[in-house]
Amino acid sequence: MPKTFIRTLVVYLLLLCPLYLSAQDQQDRIQVIQEKLNTLSAKVPGLNHKVQLLVTGISLQEYLSALSRSNN
Repeated sequence: MPKTFIRTLVVYLLLLCPLYLSAQDQQDRIQVIQEKLNTLSAKVPGLNHKVQLLVTGISLQEYLSALSRSNN
């Protein structure tokens, strides 16, 4: 019984460890992107404007393209 418990515990730890590391990498990636956007917002004033994302009748790609053109 104790050997089975230990084996099960080891298997769970081996499975959960990569998930934890992946979540940590994701947080680091988001933080880097956020810092880049904060830096760019000082140079590109359009990044600080609020945008209403209501898309009807066109694709999201067309909408974002038009939005980017209107804010240079």
